[in-house]
Amino acid sequence: MTAREESQGALAMHSKSGIYHKAISEEQQLMFTGGNRQEFQQAYRKFAKQNITHRSCCHYVERSNDRCYCGREKLAHSSDALQYSESCDVKWSCTADTQPIEPSSFGEIYFNGFGVESALAPYARIDHKMAPDVLWRLLHEVWDLPAPKLLISVTGGAKDFFMKQRLKNIFKKGLVHAAKSTGAWIISGGSNVGVMRYVGEAVQSYQDPFASEQSSLVCIGIATWGTQDNKQCMVGENCQGKFPAIYSAKDMCHECRLVGANQHVHHHTELDHNHTHFILVDDGTEGKFGVEIKLRAALEQFISKVMSTGVSNEHSVPVPVILLVLEGGKGTLQTVREAVEMNTPVVIVQGSGRAADLLAVAFKKTKPKSKQDEDITTYPSDFEVFAASAVRSLITEVKEEDIGTTLDVVRGCLSNRKLITIFNLKDADTRDIDKAILYALLKANKSDASSQLNLALAWNRSDVARQEIFTAKRRHQWQNLELSKSMFTALVQDRVEFVQLFLDYGVQLSTFITLERLCNLYSCIVLDETAGIGGAADLLRTLVLRKQISRRIWHWYWCTARNVDGDGSASNLLPIVGLIVQDLMGGQFPSIYPEGTCLTGPDCSSENLKKPFSCPERELFLWALLLNRRGLAQIFWKMGKDHIVSLSSWQSVWSVTATDETRQ
Repeated sequence: MTAREESQGALAMHSKSGIYHKAISEEQQLMFTGGNRQEFQQAYRKFAKQNITHRSCCHYVERSNDRCYCGREKLAHSSDALQYSESCDVKWSCTADTQPIEPSSFGEIYFNGFGVESALAPYARIDHKMAPDVLWRLLHEVWDLPAPKLLISVTGGAKDFFMKQRLKNIFKKGLVHAAKSTGAWIISGGSNVGVMRYVGEAVQSYQDPFASEQSSLVCIGIATWGTQDNKQCMVGENCQGKFPAIYSAKDMCHECRLVGANQHVHHHTELDHNHTHFILVDDGTEGKFGVEIKLRAALEQFISKVMSTGVSNEHSVPVPVILLVLEGGKGTLQTVREAVEMNTPVVIVQGSGRAADLLAVAFKKTKPKSKQDEDITTYPSDFEVFAASAVRSLITEVKEEDIGTTLDVVRGCLSNRKLITIFNLKDADTRDIDKAILYALLKANKSDASSQLNLALAWNRSDVARQEIFTAKRRHQWQNLELSKSMFTALVQDRVEFVQLFLDYGVQLSTFITLERLCNLYSCIVLDETAGIGGAADLLRTLVLRKQISRRIWHWYWCTARNVDGDGSASNLLPIVGLIVQDLMGGQFPSIYPEGTCLTGPDCSSENLKKPFSCPERELFLWALLLNRRGLAQIFWKMGKDHIVSLSSWQSVWSVTATDETRQ
């Protein structure tokens, strides 16, 4: 079956139900077809023709009432599919009886009539056999999504369930705060029901309306194409996609009523209009849930293995994946077990009900008595009776004969205890979810203190680093860490609390600050091409320009300071800094970095490069001062000896800053 035949069949079914779309206004059409949008649409169509396929039934095998085993009606099949004659020995299967077809269902969705004005949401119907690397290219290159620093995969109740408003608000606010503070992608099933609706409401309620497109939250819905209501509106013609696909609330509600009136046993869900992107996975069937599960897991694992996150190349870690479980039933238990088998950390939201509460009580029941065995699940003698009773009361749809199987799944969930973290929603604050997520990741990497520190540093959570890494119990681990590199990264990234943390736990400035490292600290900031107006280097550049040291020195700065060595340092930057400080102090003191203070030249040896300064606190104090980093300046001022001279320097620099701001 071709895409054209399928789209005509879909339109025929759509027309048969009496549903028609009204023409959009001229103003809306202009909004959908701006200059940049046309470029995006052309690139999207090109990618779709080369990389995207759908899947369609190619053998009509009647099950009942003119309906195929694929779930579609006879009318929705091509003439070639209808010519296939069934024999008694033939069984329909997705592998043998479906085939890939050219793409028609891709583009951008415009949600109409949902009460909230939402941005266009890119979508694509893709073959369930699509390779994860191709799907990643769609997300990153075509949809232009920034690489995630964390994947928060939300799973749980696929039906509406009750939660107290206070708990619901804590979950929604906490989820958005966790995503914003970590640069995470949120991934869910994308439907407007159950936990997926809560995720969408969280994004809509707590998203900054004035945030730029790059800083906006990414909330991807990965769902099954064959279970979507009103999907006819997303079917285009001639491989052109739909720009936009008008997803109307009125049309969708009408279709649901028709299904009920005709007493068809169909299971359809609507897309949640608050998600930002949609991946609709197609295996050629209709009304069959769960088609997207394998591809979703494969995509998450691919991103985790290929991409890395961190504040620097030296302190990077693979993008972590965390499974966040809210409520849920039997399917959720299976999802948790599969996540544990793939070594994915899981955060169970206790207090949300059903499967989540079952896992929470089972986790508590199997807690070992000894702290030395805290990662070992210990089953008491009455666990079987206790857990069976909990299943009956919490997951009522489980039949009595299936309780044993369900308990086996629960044991599988608890097989690797260090991957499970319980987050008690009733005792939580809105900012505790991100802490619980980071704690779960640290707990899963307990044996690797270096990876734990990189994660905490990337998320700027020094409080968690103090509580979970730099403890007396783990002294033998963190004492072996090379904290000097972490200290350098914390200084460059202006992580004040981490700098204090590293000073508290063993970094000695007398050996840390050398000529080479101080030059690198200046060059990492001053020569950063991304540090523009208002950046960390702006004050220092302003001082060079406004004080007009001389055209010769300014020319020297640009010609020699940008002569960057292989290690990333500027060979002659320190003498320029010395002249700036001398000028700020009114010429009363000689330059603290004479012209011989360079990383290159006849007098420069490896021994001199590693030679420490007599007063390292002063060097770092001036560095922080010139780069407008008050928190760091205060730390090193307190550590220094000559506080009066330091205060005089501070006053001179900030007077220049105040004068500059007044002029502007």
